[in-house]
Amino acid sequence: MFDLVTKYKRVIQVFLGLIALTFATWGIESYTRFRGAGDAVASVNGMKISQREFADELRRQQDQIIERLFRQGQAQGAGFGAVFRSGHATPHNYY
Repeated sequence: MFDLVTKYKRVIQVFLGLIALTFATWGIESYTRFRGAGDAVASVNGMKISQREFADELRRQQDQIIERLFRQGQAQGAGFGAVFRSGHATPHNYY
């Protein structure tokens, strides 16, 4: 087997060089693509929305829905009423 390697040394070097070049190019491309995108999850009217902004807004809207359910008394119908009445949970820390 080593005779094969020594006989075709130049061919093997070129082959391994091409493989290394392919992996290097692929790695650099994926790194720059992800780095350039930042943490934007969406773009609306040219403004980028970061993942943190999205998560904050999602949490704010979830809080609003739970508050609305709690105030309107619909939480009891959804199975949350007993927990809220017991005083062990509030709409903010239930989920």
